[in-house]
Amino acid sequence: MQCVKDLRCGHDQSMQMLYNIAAGDAIAVRKYLDSQNMIALATELKSRSVILVDATYSMSPAINATKAKICTVFNRARTVLREKGIDEQSFEVQIVAYRNYNCSRDTLMQVSPFVRDPQDLLRFMSGVDVDGGWGNEAIEVALSHVNKVKASGQLITQILLIGDAAANTPAEVTQKRDQSAENWASVPEYSTPTNWEVEIASLTSAPPAVPVHAFYIENAARDNFEEIARRTGGRAEKLDVNSAEGDQLLTDCLTEQILENIGGAELVVVYRKTYQS
Repeated sequence: MQCVKDLRCGHDQSMQMLYNIAAGDAIAVRKYLDSQNMIALATELKSRSVILVDATYSMSPAINATKAKICTVFNRARTVLREKGIDEQSFEVQIVAYRNYNCSRDTLMQVSPFVRDPQDLLRFMSGVDVDGGWGNEAIEVALSHVNKVKASGQLITQILLIGDAAANTPAEVTQKRDQSAENWASVPEYSTPTNWEVEIASLTSAPPAVPVHAFYIENAARDNFEEIARRTGGRAEKLDVNSAEGDQLLTDCLTEQILENIGGAELVVVYRKTYQS
């Protein structure tokens, strides 16, 4: 599998670095460290992606698929950027794991930092366990998070939504908050109820446009995910997380969006020639 090859490549590079340390090859060690860790303050961020993933019990296969694809996306994007002589540190990714109101205030949503190192995302994902689930899920809290980031003036260029259930309706938000063991009104970040329509309207009300590419695993989520994508100018597709085609779809979508943000259609063409031919 491609993800295994990508991880093996990283392992081999790390082992070579240890060999270079033992051999006293300071130049090779410095070159490796620069390639892995250098994030120049002057680097201009051109792509910032947020992955919203349902982390309820039924989503265990999708969580594992997301973990498996993280390194692949970063490695492929960096390979294309390196080939074209473009700064490999010009993109960041954040993951938001959302659940529902039958979870605690600490697990309703988990948010990683925006990172440029895939290992940071893997460490975050290692602490994301499936939990809860209550019919339609609390996509609204994840979208609300994105809107707060955007309102703060930070760059967001695209959102990937991965789930097997639609967003809570406004009535369900009220019902589930009222029936929850948590007193959500007393939790500052969740004190004001919201719903997906309010958040999508906020997301699209002011430039820059932020498309939501929505991948539904079960047909029950199809109509809602297609509507979210339509309203934001994104794409919506069925995702089979247990198939090679599903793996490829998820990887290609995120990687191509990152590359298009950074260098336009030219980089997407290079990517497709390299990985889809």
